[in-house]
Amino acid sequence: MNHSEIAASLELELDWCAKMIDAAIKLYFGQDCAYSDVHAIEAPDLSKHASPYASLIQQNQLGSSERLVVILALAPHLRPQMLDTFLIKNSVTGRGFTEFGGIPDRLYGGFYPTIETAAFILAGTSLEQRLAFIELFNSDSIFYRQQILEIPAAERSNQGTDTLFSAPLKIHPDQLTYILTGKKTVPVFSVDFPAQQIKTALT
Repeated sequence: MNHSEIAASLELELDWCAKMIDAAIKLYFGQDCAYSDVHAIEAPDLSKHASPYASLIQQNQLGSSERLVVILALAPHLRPQMLDTFLIKNSVTGRGFTEFGGIPDRLYGGFYPTIETAAFILAGTSLEQRLAFIELFNSDSIFYRQQILEIPAAERSNQGTDTLFSAPLKIHPDQLTYILTGKKTVPVFSVDFPAQQIKTALT
């Protein structure tokens, strides 16, 4: 797979995601913004792209909201500095904004988006849009059925304090490999999966 083809699709999608983040931040703080609604920012047309990422979108018929979630999960791998804007401090509380979600990386100083981060961008302060956003993560969503994301159960802690929105956005490792290289991974064979891969020159 040609690296330039892979990069071209991802660059367009990352630029779009950056516009979405910028608009969401400006609208939230009442700053001048070219858009009155982030949903007015059209996702790039990748229908003529032959990259793995474009194929993932087309084969699964991902809408703009689903695409935003996927590219946001890819951002820490591809353009981590794009997420630095979420590290700003609330001057009143002296800490980060709860509504931005995310998990700060104390070692590298970066920011890992959570489902809350995507909800902030796509729903803002609208409770109605937030409720609609939740539908993207129900048990029969495309993210689960096609193993696009790795999303832990909301009740994964003994204290029961974690919520769906606090879950980190993580691309499934197999999908990450495919998106970045165009290669499909094969199962790791072990005593628990005692099969063997057979290769042949025959057709």
